[in-house]
Amino acid sequence: MRWNTIRLTDEGGGLFNIVAWLPTLPRESETHAITVWAQSGKHQAALRTHLVVRRKTPQAIEAAHKHLFRQGSRKQTKPDPRSQVAAEYLILATSLPAADFRGREVLAVDRLRWQLELAFNRPKSRAKLGTIRIRTEAGTRCWLYARLIVALLCDNLSQELL
Repeated sequence: MRWNTIRLTDEGGGLFNIVAWLPTLPRESETHAITVWAQSGKHQAALRTHLVVRRKTPQAIEAAHKHLFRQGSRKQTKPDPRSQVAAEYLILATSLPAADFRGREVLAVDRLRWQLELAFNRPKSRAKLGTIRIRTEAGTRCWLYARLIVALLCDNLSQELL
């Protein structure tokens, strides 16, 4: 999530400043977690949420800062300093109970989710399955089967190379 995606409050209902909290985290530990309450709308009830945070690698931080700078340059604006602080961290929000799921487990599940997403998106984008220009059912099936076979062969070859 981004630092300004949803309104976060602490136990007492006061605004939780995630950007001020992030730099206070010790660098020695890999993951950090905190319980906050998230509210997406003014009249919606706050949901107990666990933030799981991991500091990015120096290379990932540099790439994130470059991305922010490019975005600002394209929009002709200056990057928000709060965004630059938050760009140094991977921030996950979950409603899973903190007692049952430690921060490392949440990060591992998110990594697996991301790999699954990539596994579905790669063949789709390589095979250009987003647009089908054939109008007949038989032609569409032929086109789709051919694209899927090519995508599977490419995936199989890439796995062998890796």
